[in-house]
Amino acid sequence: MSFSNEEIQRAWVNNTLTHEDYERGLTRARKNRARHVTIKRALKNLNRALNPCGMTAGGTFEVGNDCAGTKGTGKKPAGKSSDVKTQEKKIPKGKGAERSAVKYMGEKQKLKKHKDGEPIRVRQVMDQLSDENALLGELEYTPMPKKAKGQAAEDAAIAKNDLASDLISDATTDEIMHAHEQGVLAQARGEKKKSGEGWYAEQMDGAMEIMYERYPDMEGNAEHNFAFKSILAITSHNQDVMKNFEIADTLYQKFRDACDLGDCEFSTDFRDGGTANVAMRGKMELLNHMHNKWGHEATHQFLMEPMTVKNINAHMKDREVPDEVWDSVGGELQTYTVAGSVVFGPKLGSFYNNLNGKFDSVTMDLWFTRTMTRLGGVSTKQDLKGIQKTAKSMLETIDWASVEGEGYLYPEGLDWGKYGVPSKAKAKVIAATPKLKDKPVTGDAAHDHYKRIFQEGQYPPEVVKGWLQQAVDDPASAEENEELIGWLKQQKLAYGASRTYVVDDKGNPVYEKQAYYKDGSPKPLKQKRSTYKDKTKLNREAKNLFEKLNPKKDAPSSGAERMWYRDVMKKTKEKLEARGVHMTYADIQAVLWFNEKRLMGQFGFTGKGSETNDYLDAAKALKPRKKSNAK
Repeated sequence: MSFSNEEIQRAWVNNTLTHEDYERGLTRARKNRARHVTIKRALKNLNRALNPCGMTAGGTFEVGNDCAGTKGTGKKPAGKSSDVKTQEKKIPKGKGAERSAVKYMGEKQKLKKHKDGEPIRVRQVMDQLSDENALLGELEYTPMPKKAKGQAAEDAAIAKNDLASDLISDATTDEIMHAHEQGVLAQARGEKKKSGEGWYAEQMDGAMEIMYERYPDMEGNAEHNFAFKSILAITSHNQDVMKNFEIADTLYQKFRDACDLGDCEFSTDFRDGGTANVAMRGKMELLNHMHNKWGHEATHQFLMEPMTVKNINAHMKDREVPDEVWDSVGGELQTYTVAGSVVFGPKLGSFYNNLNGKFDSVTMDLWFTRTMTRLGGVSTKQDLKGIQKTAKSMLETIDWASVEGEGYLYPEGLDWGKYGVPSKAKAKVIAATPKLKDKPVTGDAAHDHYKRIFQEGQYPPEVVKGWLQQAVDDPASAEENEELIGWLKQQKLAYGASRTYVVDDKGNPVYEKQAYYKDGSPKPLKQKRSTYKDKTKLNREAKNLFEKLNPKKDAPSSGAERMWYRDVMKKTKEKLEARGVHMTYADIQAVLWFNEKRLMGQFGFTGKGSETNDYLDAAKALKPRKKSNAK
């Protein structure tokens, strides 16, 4: 017989069910892709763990049972107890577990510094939780000292990094164990509460089954499977799950339309993605080049093949991939071995691997980085020396003389007559500064950029130079200057939009050379793109200063730091296995992703990105497919 869900729940509460007990059965069951079988097997093994004495449904024991005469509780005989408390003594949580946010899970929390009626922002929650952990000591990656400082300095840095990764992995293990246990209990109760386990395998498989129903000819078609998952990975950049899947479905339909016309090609003409749109289209151009030149099989093989970063860069150069669609791989150590998909970037590359069933890499996205910095107590740590250095550089190297005597200037920093932007962004800027569209341009990008860096009648060069001098003299107070922050933010936006579509001096779009399909029909015209060279020193330096004044870290800052995060995950995996929980690196990241979002929700954050959806949810939410025609 099997115990009821209520009896299983009660046994857990009474500490008669240990980690070891339920993991013994659940580990094998989890490997089965069918969720109902997983639950069935889990319950069967939970029953065995709870009922070692063979207690019957009536609460009695079979004749001759060693437990005969004892109370029908289902507990093991005296002397053989291995309850949760005993288990915890054998495997201590570790000192770093005190940084864990498990104490905040389950009940709604209140921010210490928050005005009633105002929406709660992620930054506010991160500030509070990070500051609490900062009191326990700041934990972050310590860069290796220069060789000139000697071996002792290097050894000290290595020891410091090892201790920091050990303490943070104590906390991640505690949070993952809590999510795992809650997930097991929810399954036992027949509920659908998600922990994040199976996010890449089970949920992605379920999503693809829905896509095969939506596009019957997609199943078994290697090129179309490659196309959809590539698009899905690239369009995940800064998008929530639901929007990501929706964009991917739309672009996949465009790919199918192009195939129907005899030439399978990925569309780069789309406006979805918000501020990430330009980056997305750049990656799609790279994907297009590889697909057109190499074919889908060779491209997919390259994207999945492990190589050192140095060899990947060399391979791309040997294949003569043009600079217009590709930049050398950054963010990873040159000697590190990683899949070729890193050409899309470390985050997107790892995500591509995970979507294709390779779970040995950790996707270090925004939410992962938030977890690491929160646990380390460094989410809002300011680089005061960096603020000072950047502000000083701007004062000394910007050609301020080129704008002296020009009157008051605009903050947007874009030469609209020469470099266009997506229409929504352009309309928004023009609406805010009506005179912008009437300003003449000289054709000199740098000159026009400097000429429009301030809003007319508000911020003359001398005022901005005064702000920058303040940041040099007192970097800690610079973040309180809201006008400076606002101006720097505009420059940051200008930097991000500098690789966009080109228009002529009359505002008309400039197109690339007409291309044709194999049947001789014309392909849709592609609007010409500007290059990354359109970025100026002013908007680049302003972007750097803005980010130093607003330390909202969203990714590892270097290849070495990325390696340190991998060490944290390696230790986390080992500590989970010591407790009988076996997860892939991809699942560990997914559970932390779910945890971080739920934690923000516990404190009242309900903004964009707060949902804990998976691709199965997104696939089910797609609107009925409409028959589309290639244009």
